[in-house]
Amino acid sequence: MYTLTSLMARRMAARGEGTIINVSSLMGKVAAPTMATYSATKFAILGFTQGLRKELAPYNIQVVALLPSLTDTDMLRHLQIFRWVKPVAPQELAKALMIGLQRDSLEILVGWQSYLAIWCQRFAPWLLDIILYLATPPPYRRREYK
Repeated sequence: MYTLTSLMARRMAARGEGTIINVSSLMGKVAAPTMATYSATKFAILGFTQGLRKELAPYNIQVVALLPSLTDTDMLRHLQIFRWVKPVAPQELAKALMIGLQRDSLEILVGWQSYLAIWCQRFAPWLLDIILYLATPPPYRRREYK
């Protein structure tokens, strides 16, 4: 990702314009049980995106992060899905991306569950912890909430 982005950013800077879209995940904002390694890579993409956005702004280059939640793809078929999480259709993801780009959004969330998770994280992190615990597939739940 770094190498390809660096090559493209040089070309865009020479032209004096461009848009880079880095695909992260909602898990880059909200870490969930059983997803620590995945979340770490997605947090890294967000940090890279934010830093690059500032570096490339003088060259009229936008750097945007796309943050889908679970997306209905082949990868999903091999995961034990979190309870109550409805996967997003690829078409919904594409639509959200286009709307986000038209609005000049720096980070594009996909689906109402993503907005709810971010809202909970900001204003009631204790509630998000409980929801994530309850949504985690049973074999991974260890501690009791009282």
